[in-house]
Amino acid sequence: MSARSTRFNEFPKNCAAWFQITFQPQHGPGYLARPRSGQPHHTYAATSGRRRNSDDRIVKVHRAIVAVKLGVQPAAENESAPLGLGTQGKDQNLSVADELLQANQQFVKNFDLGDLAVQPRRRLAVLACMDSRILFERCLGLKPGDAHMIRNAGGIATDDALRSLIVSHHLLDTQEFIIINHTDCGLLKVREYELRAHLTAKTGAIASEPAHFYGFDDLEENVRQQIRRIKSHPWIPKHIPVRGFVYDVKTGKLSEVK
Repeated sequence: MSARSTRFNEFPKNCAAWFQITFQPQHGPGYLARPRSGQPHHTYAATSGRRRNSDDRIVKVHRAIVAVKLGVQPAAENESAPLGLGTQGKDQNLSVADELLQANQQFVKNFDLGDLAVQPRRRLAVLACMDSRILFERCLGLKPGDAHMIRNAGGIATDDALRSLIVSHHLLDTQEFIIINHTDCGLLKVREYELRAHLTAKTGAIASEPAHFYGFDDLEENVRQQIRRIKSHPWIPKHIPVRGFVYDVKTGKLSEVK
């Protein structure tokens, strides 16, 4: 028995069964014999056919090694393996946009939202941060067609956010606004001048837009500023309630800002 296989067989007795089943030798018995000088390795008799058959076995062994280190079960042969280790996985050159288009093809097959009204069912508009960790529809119990979701960096009542809120109310009949910021926000403690200096140094260009990035130091005070900005706009009626909340990314809890 080779030294390599002996080493693998010395794994503890409680080693997961799937590892023992997945394991196969990397090379044939004659692998240690060296080819003659100048002779391509794959033409040597002891390794004949290796590129056709044994590479897959190598992949299986490596896959099992990674699984043991990470404490996860290796993918089956007909499944795409992590880290590009499988031979039949998804196209490594597939862009994220292409993956989304593939997902949409499945979504279309069961699509049943074509009869939703253009006006939000719950007459609500939500202004929130764009943070990828937060699906506000889920944390607020909203369903498709319930509310307008307006998102940007920081959940800021920028000119464009105000434009959306004005359209939401005057054209689509929403009657209540909610603002949501969250803990661990990317704009928290960001200094405007430092960010602009960084971007100028990084790109070698000076830009006048955007005029502001709206970094802030105090999370709750930032929510209050957005409430005041929305309420003070002359095209937003005074009877529209505007309330603000902070979402905790560690617990999922919403806390109202007074």
